[in-house]
Amino acid sequence: MTGDRGLAAKIGMLLWHIWKDMNKAVWEDVIPSPSCTVVLANLCREEWVLAQDTSSAPAVETTSPVSSESCMGWHGIQAGWVRCGVDAAFFEHDNTMGIGMVVRNNVGEFLAGKAMKFPRRRDVVEGELMGVKEGLSWLKSLGYLHGYV
Repeated sequence: MTGDRGLAAKIGMLLWHIWKDMNKAVWEDVIPSPSCTVVLANLCREEWVLAQDTSSAPAVETTSPVSSESCMGWHGIQAGWVRCGVDAAFFEHDNTMGIGMVVRNNVGEFLAGKAMKFPRRRDVVEGELMGVKEGLSWLKSLGYLHGYV
């Protein structure tokens, strides 16, 4: 990915991670460091680029001075377990709600991703709870017996 599309992807992923970190600060009282936000945004973008590539291109190397391991929020997951990160988004313009889900293994590697859209907008608590319910159902349908949401 080069040129304007590459820059747009970097900016988009960084803005998404800033938004996620803002939610963590508001709802979980967790303040991630700015360097971790940038590292995780770059890793996510690189994984997304690799996932879009249908050829057998080599993996993208990251050269960040901050290790991704120091930024990962899933240190404690046991081997053989997965974590499904879930987030809800609300769209007033068409009165809908979306849920995004990402499954990662115990070392933080991307395993699967899914997005869903619902026709009726809900409040934040109901939307997040629907995300947890959908995440659990999705983990079960993928065959994961040991997982966190």
